[in-house]
Amino acid sequence: MNAEKYQILEYFVLRFFPAVTRMDMIVFMGHPRLSSANPAIQVIRNSLADELHLLALLTTTSARMKYVDKFHFARADLPERLADVSLRLLRRYLAQGRPVTQELIQSILYLWAIESYRRNWDALGR
Repeated sequence: MNAEKYQILEYFVLRFFPAVTRMDMIVFMGHPRLSSANPAIQVIRNSLADELHLLALLTTTSARMKYVDKFHFARADLPERLADVSLRLLRRYLAQGRPVTQELIQSILYLWAIESYRRNWDALGR
């Protein structure tokens, strides 16, 4: 995993996902003797099972970083590029008739959130 993706996931654990404790951060950073049932860390672990889910998580988190916290990425269009790839993967996932899972629904909501952060109300169907 590259440093930028790691930074986005770190932001998700520290700032974006509610109720993360100091102990959870130690676990996220890789302390070998600790484990956590923290929801933020579990969401990340669950998303690692499928590229769609991981990219959707990275998409919404990077969009929040860019549009809410005014973070600057090396590529200014990083959230939008991640969203494009995520949408292609979502279309493929649905075309294959794969099961509707909690992760799939969460990924769709993540992709909805990027439009909210961008204030693209037309895309949200208001």
